[in-house]
Amino acid sequence: MESVVRRIEALSLWSGRIASWLTLIGVLILSYEVFGRYFFGYSWVLAHEVTTKLLGVMYVLTGAFAHLYGDHVGVDVFYSRASPRGKAILALLMGAIFIAFVGGLLIYSWEFFYDSYSRRQSSLENPGLPIYPFKFFIPLGAGLLLLQGIAQMLRQIAVLRGEAWALAAHSDGNKSADGPSGTGTAADVSADGAPRQA
Repeated sequence: MESVVRRIEALSLWSGRIASWLTLIGVLILSYEVFGRYFFGYSWVLAHEVTTKLLGVMYVLTGAFAHLYGDHVGVDVFYSRASPRGKAILALLMGAIFIAFVGGLLIYSWEFFYDSYSRRQSSLENPGLPIYPFKFFIPLGAGLLLLQGIAQMLRQIAVLRGEAWALAAHSDGNKSADGPSGTGTAADVSADGAPRQA
């Protein structure tokens, strides 16, 4: 179970890191367009739309990364006062709802992409720009998020079974995420990544 969780977490980590480079690409595209317009009198008509689409891709690809670190918005009413075991139980219950929702999102977004692909849909503003390749990243992002949700649930099961690795650091050395999507708070994990005794 640990190796499966670690592999999924590594995938979530790298999808977030790769997607973050899309911000730089978007900035470079817009800078190129502005520089060309003001200094050389030419304009790349697609610049704004391509940048918008790239940032949309970045947004959907970083969902799993954010879930890995517990960065999604959550409501903490009982969670912070619960024991590590209570946190794991709450996280499992919320994880089941999360997986059902993201599973539906994956199915719907695949249909959304496939409809666009089958029609070879292009932009209304710039007919030469196909948009179905950008739409492919919506189900891809949903799939990555679903995998990370499964990994979080497996982690919670390991916590309930008393397996020390489940409270340890993520594969890049950061502590486990705080909040219901994570495995515990920073207080539950010592400086070397080992779980603290309750």
